[in-house]
Amino acid sequence: YITGVFVLFFEADPGPVRPVALAAFLLLLFRPDWIGHLGFQLSFLAVLGILIGYRPMEVFLQSFGLPLIVSRYLAVSFSANLATIPMLVYSFGYVPLVAFLVNPLVIWAFGIILYLGLIVSVLGNLWFDAGVYFAAALSLILDGFLFVVEKCGNIPFASVQTGQIPGILVAAIYG
Repeated sequence: YITGVFVLFFEADPGPVRPVALAAFLLLLFRPDWIGHLGFQLSFLAVLGILIGYRPMEVFLQSFGLPLIVSRYLAVSFSANLATIPMLVYSFGYVPLVAFLVNPLVIWAFGIILYLGLIVSVLGNLWFDAGVYFAAALSLILDGFLFVVEKCGNIPFASVQTGQIPGILVAAIYG
């Protein structure tokens, strides 16, 4: 968010990629070793996938007669999933097909988990008893989240083994 505001301050129309690139650059200045960290790479690929693929995916999903709100919700999840698949295949040798089912089911929980986690952190230090109650609520949501992920991970064809692909092919796909 900060890099997006910063870029907009200096440039009228930076496009969707420039603020993300600036955020990655600033993080890599702080921790250059993150360039090889898969979590860093997948996070930025997912964000770029959403920024670049969200609109076309939304239009595509609406062509099937889905309501706008459903198309938007699914477009975010599908765009992030599609953007990370080449790197997942390169790194692990499989395509996680279940992600297209799981992410739309649980993505709403991230907002609640984030806020409750923040509340638990603050209240745990200021008013311990209240922090315990919020921690219990957070635990219930996390348990439900993990239950859905585990059950979906056990369905047939949750992932398809592909074998690893060469890095040059991954670069070509993203290029």
